[in-house]
Amino acid sequence: MKNATALLLLVGIGGLIGCDVVTPAPQRACSQMAKLCELGEEDAKDCSNELAKVEKSLGRERMDKLASCLKQSTSCAEAGGCMAGTGVDAIGDQMNKFLKGFSRALTPAHER
Repeated sequence: MKNATALLLLVGIGGLIGCDVVTPAPQRACSQMAKLCELGEEDAKDCSNELAKVEKSLGRERMDKLASCLKQSTSCAEAGGCMAGTGVDAIGDQMNKFLKGFSRALTPAHER
């Protein structure tokens, strides 16, 4: 009975390792991008490393959204659209923050 329980645990853990819950979003995103765009293993690894570096500035929610968009993609062009859309979304967010600070700097202190 103990052997059967241990086997079920190992199978369950193995299943979790392969699912989206455990695999980091940058790795999921780049794996799908590599598949759709016929990229090599090294390119997929580089992609994962680069996305992992920018994940902090993009935010986990945006990174998960990117991975989800890529998962639904059926072509390299569509996957490229997911990547570009995520980039534009992030740039827009940063631009809003920039303009908020810019505006605050231009407003006299007594009017804030």
